[in-house]
Amino acid sequence: MATVEKPSAHEAEHISDTSIDHAVAYEGGKETGLSDAHLCSDADNKRILRKTDIWMLSLLCMVYFLQSADKGIIGLTAVYGLKEDAHLVGNDYSNIGNIGYYAQLGVQPLAAWILVKLRYRHVLPVIITCWGISVAGGLGGSRNYAGLLASRFFLGAFEAAVIPLFSMITIAFYRRSEQPFRVACWYSCYGLSTLISAPIVYGFGRIHSSTLYRYQIVYLFFGLLTIVIGLITYWWAHDSPGEARFLSPEDRLKAVDRLKANQQGIVSHKFNWKHVIEAVTELKYWLYMIMVIAVNAGASVSSVFGSIILRNLAGFSADEAVLLNMPFGALQFVSILAASYLAYRFKRKSPFLLGLVTIVIVGVALMVALPKIPSNKGGLLAGYYLIAFVYAINPLLISWMGANCAGQTKKAIYYTSFNAGNSIGNIITPYIFDAKFAPQYVNALKGILAIWCILWGVVIAQIVLIAWMQKKKCDQREAAGLPRDPIDYSMSGHFHEAGAEVHGENGLQDMTDKENIYFHELSPTSSFRAFQSSYCPSCSQDAPKPYILKLVNPPPTKANDEGHSRKILSYQVEQYFYSHLALQLPATLPVAKCLASINKHNTDGTSMTAMLLSDLRQQYPVAGEKRNVLTTIQAHAALDWLSGFHGFWWSRVKSLNSSSLVLPPLEEVKRDGQDASNKSVWLNGGYTYLATRRKEYDSLAADYDSEWNEPLTEWADDEDVSISEIAAAFLSPKAVGWTPIEGYQTLIHGDVKSENMFTSSSGEEVAFYDFQYVGLGLGVCDLAKFFTCSVPLNMLVADSHIPSELSMQEGERQLLERYWKRLVEVGKQEYTWSIFVRHWETALVDWLRFQASWGFWGNTDWLEARVRSILKDQEWRDALISNVDKTSISNQREASG
Repeated sequence: MATVEKPSAHEAEHISDTSIDHAVAYEGGKETGLSDAHLCSDADNKRILRKTDIWMLSLLCMVYFLQSADKGIIGLTAVYGLKEDAHLVGNDYSNIGNIGYYAQLGVQPLAAWILVKLRYRHVLPVIITCWGISVAGGLGGSRNYAGLLASRFFLGAFEAAVIPLFSMITIAFYRRSEQPFRVACWYSCYGLSTLISAPIVYGFGRIHSSTLYRYQIVYLFFGLLTIVIGLITYWWAHDSPGEARFLSPEDRLKAVDRLKANQQGIVSHKFNWKHVIEAVTELKYWLYMIMVIAVNAGASVSSVFGSIILRNLAGFSADEAVLLNMPFGALQFVSILAASYLAYRFKRKSPFLLGLVTIVIVGVALMVALPKIPSNKGGLLAGYYLIAFVYAINPLLISWMGANCAGQTKKAIYYTSFNAGNSIGNIITPYIFDAKFAPQYVNALKGILAIWCILWGVVIAQIVLIAWMQKKKCDQREAAGLPRDPIDYSMSGHFHEAGAEVHGENGLQDMTDKENIYFHELSPTSSFRAFQSSYCPSCSQDAPKPYILKLVNPPPTKANDEGHSRKILSYQVEQYFYSHLALQLPATLPVAKCLASINKHNTDGTSMTAMLLSDLRQQYPVAGEKRNVLTTIQAHAALDWLSGFHGFWWSRVKSLNSSSLVLPPLEEVKRDGQDASNKSVWLNGGYTYLATRRKEYDSLAADYDSEWNEPLTEWADDEDVSISEIAAAFLSPKAVGWTPIEGYQTLIHGDVKSENMFTSSSGEEVAFYDFQYVGLGLGVCDLAKFFTCSVPLNMLVADSHIPSELSMQEGERQLLERYWKRLVEVGKQEYTWSIFVRHWETALVDWLRFQASWGFWGNTDWLEARVRSILKDQEWRDALISNVDKTSISNQREASG
């Protein structure tokens, strides 16, 4: 298990623990990290994501629909007498169209400050209600140029924070892999608003009132609807996952945990001027600004002048011009979702950005080049409809910008700058569409065409710049002794649970992308995983010899907190291993030497475990990387160490006093509390066995969307227990009584992975550490995790394209034979190949049961394909079922329930 041990100042002054990142976070007697119960599993992730979508995404979609409709209906009402009824002349209409963007531009600095200092759920209802009043009372009540101009100004001012606020809410609630599609969902409501507003405006256009103009009726309807939504938003909105009222207290902690790998920080209410300076001095920032301005200069063509262009350029009637915007809105909606889905599916944004820019260039070129005659109506209309694809660019830009910056204030600057660029682009367009170019505005369209050709080149420049920044950040990590190009779990399709490895705590700090060495920019794609390491600086020849001091002083916890109890017990088990068992190991199985240790448990429930260990890194300087595969040489060396370790303890485990073995956490607490100071090792080595993962198993049993729900949790072959329960029972050692693995069980490491080992410079020698889960079991249980999480895939299979079902391949067989032969040689006991393989296949099924209920990582496709094949092996099933007492499984299930 891997969480962060963060000792307080009074605990130790010189802590240099190679496995310090595998302990619980405590500070001053108060837990600051997450216990196992608060770590997010894959099932938790799905449930929390579903609730977040229901509450937050629905809110964002509703509000953005209204914002787009309130702002965009001016273009639809223009053909229903707005100019004539309000006595607009010259550039009056253009001025009304762009005055709101002047207001947005001027308000952006205040908006940036507000988004950092004030709570989202306080800001959102106020601005929605205020712009609703501007629409209903201002635009709906105005009959002249001055009134319309003032109302549009206030509408723009109150809408100024919407896109930045929505972008920051999306980052606050969603993983980076989830963000592009969520941005697309709420931004696509722009097209939905056009699609739905057009028939509504058309319907109101049929009304003739003696007191209200037709455009006033439209504004009153949309304005009053906005006010109603604004008033209920205070109840609907939430500030952050940690405060979300739609989540239980436990799920709030899990929701925070699932976002750590984003490396984008959490919500902070401190305005940081350093973030502002860093943002505005970056070339990346200014290239984004140019893109935003150019994109929205094109978008404004349809939103403000669309109906006018259709009527005058293509010769459609007023009613036709309004209704023809419905397909335009549908294209907006579909293109936004499609482009964002493709960008998410292929983990690339820039190719789709360039494709969309090209489509819009073609559309504008058609409108410029085709003669303006009735026979070209179809071509001109097609050109106009191609402009709809411009709206698919903004959500890609928003998510691209958001993925490439971090820090609360810096994100606020980026997103308010996006809105500023949006405003500038929309301000530019009415000036390009000067009244002197009316009625067809061909010269204006030529200006837009030139802007979009420039945009195409700027996108290319940004791709090159970010690729250079990626290389520079990789060089920084390499210079700091960190993985150069690790995996980005925030961009993974599968959720990778934080409990099985540490997500860097920088991911929860208010750090910018420049300050956080673990941050990785996203250009067309990315690969970064959160990584954190605490280490001792290397010492020169003349310096004192380094040692490792590991000191854990956790507070007491409730008896039913299984995760917390597991960690407390695991430290005591590890202390016993180093102080009693490690001393017996031969020199061929190197581990850290324990020079002194303390294991104290107090009557008030507190405890202290301390160890002074030798530093392995002088002899084994290469540290294994978190969730990274080994080289072929390293994998073979690790396999040899494991076979030697398992073989050494094979006959010696019988000497362990059965009453000293530590039971599964809840059983142990019930028996002796959390005091294992007089105990030895775990009865069942590891932390993934079913007896300690019942909650996760029950979650899998209730997850009917999972492929593994039925194969692993449904009753097997007319038995009232599942195949995974039978496999778990088969693999479980017993303190007393017969077990199917009698005569084969040994002492296993319990958490075999690359980050729990050091290697020599050549990789030919290894030393393992982190023995918190050492205990009885079959050696193949260590191998199941090792093969999945640390062995290169090409050592297991010849072809990286894994079929749905996979029998044992030659590479897997060679590795197993290497381990098996040395195990038998060292252990000097009989272990036939057929029995060994049967045990191995059972261990794979049991390991998949844990991953399916907690979170997948590693050679997942290989593991799943192997287990699909194993589960269809009737001989394997029959042998397994016949060797397990099903009654004891049912009794254990009832006892745990």
